[in-house]
Amino acid sequence: MSARAQDGQAAKRRRGNLLGFVAILTWSVYPLLIVAGQKAAPFLFLAGAFASAGLFSLARRGWVALGRGEPVLAAMAGLLSQTPRRTLALGCLGLFGSNVFYNVALRWGVEPVSATIVLSTWPIMMAGVVLCLRLARATWWDALALVAGFAGILVMAGKEGEFHFQAGLLLAALSGLCWAVYSGARRLVPAGPTDALGAYALVSASACWILHLALAEPVFFDLPTVLAMLAAGLLPMGFGNVLWDLGTRDGDPVLLAGLSFLEPALATFLLLAYLLQWPLATDLAGLALVMGGAGLGVMGERQRRRWQKS
Repeated sequence: MSARAQDGQAAKRRRGNLLGFVAILTWSVYPLLIVAGQKAAPFLFLAGAFASAGLFSLARRGWVALGRGEPVLAAMAGLLSQTPRRTLALGCLGLFGSNVFYNVALRWGVEPVSATIVLSTWPIMMAGVVLCLRLARATWWDALALVAGFAGILVMAGKEGEFHFQAGLLLAALSGLCWAVYSGARRLVPAGPTDALGAYALVSASACWILHLALAEPVFFDLPTVLAMLAAGLLPMGFGNVLWDLGTRDGDPVLLAGLSFLEPALATFLLLAYLLQWPLATDLAGLALVMGGAGLGVMGERQRRRWQKS
């Protein structure tokens, strides 16, 4: 490979790493936006957020089709038709389930910081899902990661040195499990289009509208709530996932996996700043265990890659 080609490849990788890092930053804002929009009924808020994420994907499809000289409406209509049903079902489980459980957890009175840290155990849960489905070979790193993640949840449930069962924390754990199942089982379903997340968002928005009407939730909006709702759909769900897809395609996967450890820490400290709170000792201990567990999970993945090469 010529020096010019090597420089081009290096520049492409740096661009991919930068896009992945910006995606992580947008994800870290998501819990803050959810807390900022709590004046709205949960399913109404999620319906608007999912709808804005889905419309973002449709607009992106239309823009790409326009640039290629293809029919814009046909390209936009193809978002749902091109997504296989099994892929759509799994994607909706991940997107709809994770967001609904997290929002309901907050409505049940669990501390937002605690719920966010428990939700951040999803990469550790994903390792367990992959191993249970026999999609990868287990390592001792995976066992240690699962122990660290579970210990982090137990620490979050600790209060004044005693263990207290909190239904909200269980819901936050189910939120992480939904995304872990989606992420870990993706290899078992057809890939679908690269922007299939937009299809998941549109179906999830429809489900949230139905639930909102069925439960006869009150309709209340103010400007900050509307802005938080739109930002939750456009930034982490829409823009952030597109950047992550582009970043992982061209960037260094090991570096991006390491940078992803920043997401729970950034999300936690942004929440603390927004709520004007000092972190509790249990919050910091739980966060350290969760981030440590995520790091151990990456070590397990590196071990599997070494086995594949040997």
